[in-house]
Amino acid sequence: MVRVSPRRVAVLFAVLVLAGLVVLQQRGRDVVHAHEGAPLMVKSGAEPLPPSYTSFLDYVEEIPSRRSDDAYAMNAFNVHVSDKLPTNRAIPDTRPPDCASKSYLFDLPRTSVIITFHNEARSTLYRSVRSILDRTPERLLEEIILIDDASIDPEQGKIVVDLPKVRLLRNTKREGLIRSRVKGANEARGEVLTFLDSHVECNVDWVTPLLHTIAQNRSTIASPIIDVIDMDNFAYLQTEHSLRGGFSWDMQFTWERAPDRGPGQTGSISEPMPTPTIAGGLFSIDRQFFFDSGAYDLAMDIWGGENLEISFRTWMCGGRMLILPCSRVGHIFRKHHPYAFPEGGANTYNKNTARVAEVWMDEFKEHFYSAKPSARGVAVGSLMGRKALRNRLHCKSFEWFLKTVYPELKIPGQPAANPSLRGMLRVPGGKCLTTKFQELAPLMADCHGASYWTLTSSQRLELLDGRGQCLSAHAGALVLQRCSDADVTRWRRRDVALMADSHTCLDAEADGHPGAALCRRTPSQAWIFGDNPS
Repeated sequence: MVRVSPRRVAVLFAVLVLAGLVVLQQRGRDVVHAHEGAPLMVKSGAEPLPPSYTSFLDYVEEIPSRRSDDAYAMNAFNVHVSDKLPTNRAIPDTRPPDCASKSYLFDLPRTSVIITFHNEARSTLYRSVRSILDRTPERLLEEIILIDDASIDPEQGKIVVDLPKVRLLRNTKREGLIRSRVKGANEARGEVLTFLDSHVECNVDWVTPLLHTIAQNRSTIASPIIDVIDMDNFAYLQTEHSLRGGFSWDMQFTWERAPDRGPGQTGSISEPMPTPTIAGGLFSIDRQFFFDSGAYDLAMDIWGGENLEISFRTWMCGGRMLILPCSRVGHIFRKHHPYAFPEGGANTYNKNTARVAEVWMDEFKEHFYSAKPSARGVAVGSLMGRKALRNRLHCKSFEWFLKTVYPELKIPGQPAANPSLRGMLRVPGGKCLTTKFQELAPLMADCHGASYWTLTSSQRLELLDGRGQCLSAHAGALVLQRCSDADVTRWRRRDVALMADSHTCLDAEADGHPGAALCRRTPSQAWIFGDNPS
């Protein structure tokens, strides 16, 4: 037997105690901050993430019944590229730099993540779920509830059923996003509901800012900044930090820069931004507040308009909505829906948005019908329940919403509260200046579904699609570039013309395509902004 002297034992004990104190000191500095009488705080990124589960698959391919030589046929994105990507691929940290040094409440509510899907590609569905599990502190994640909205093949969602904390529910008939989300919310056990789409990738420390914001004010809807996953090559692209949600009078959601966050403004790019509307696909909300404030309008069908309904209702009925630049989630934006609407996409959207207008927009609904005449007179069903909800919650008027929450929105027939011009951009003859996603050069095309632009007070012609890009003219050619670039073109409004400099103007037909040409008083240089250019 080896004998150890009492002196050596004492020295060894002292070393262990000292090492423990160093560890505790480090934990006190990096993990939990507390002042006497103050709540415990945790530094961003300091908490341990869940273990790497051995049950994860590294790669996932489509089931045989859904394989196709056409990579876009089933999901309207390049599923062949997705299938070749690892399920835990590395993505860039796109947060503003100072987000990593922020501290959040340690005592946060747990969240149930709810994802609905219909015929989703297995690789994107699996990568969505794995990104949640890999990048969410385990103590904050109650469960992940997936609702299979009657996918054609019932095996489609079973790829994730053996993953930790996952519950899979299946609709026997097509219910749509709205009713499926409410079904998931009814099943949820977490204090906070986090709704995500089925083709996303959660970024580093994505959920903590959302839960921290809701813990401070339970009447808050908190949304991440939505980064772009390219639908063709799956590149993960950073979205500008200062974008918030708006809408046009035909009830289309739009992206725009927050008034205090643009170039030369003083608003911090990492602080939460009030937003008039949210895109609707990705957000967190207190479960009790969700149901107390009216959940979703269950008479709306499939998808479309529900994001504006919950936006108007939240602000008008005592809540608030914030976008958090320190929370980032990537999302695949597609050019069209790969699934059918039972009543047709246009009819469904008209019905849904008409319900929103009739319940929430008061006399301003006439501006909606003027911008969207096809919605006037559609059968919307009974509105009694939603109008009773508005009365019960003692909600404010839509005029209050416009004056207090969204004064920048131009009301038809009234001068704009903000001098910036905004809307589709067309010339006489009906063609609009628009873009194709991820292409640098704009083109002239039919105005249906055309791009939205705004001429900002800093004279930038900004594309309102969430990417923070502006139109520039270089040697007569038009390109999109970052609005923050030093050489971005400053456009001046002169009557109906848009001047790039003292002698060249934006021209719809410069050398057969849009460009910058010598200023002339011609219809091709007479640009009109508007929400209803038809």
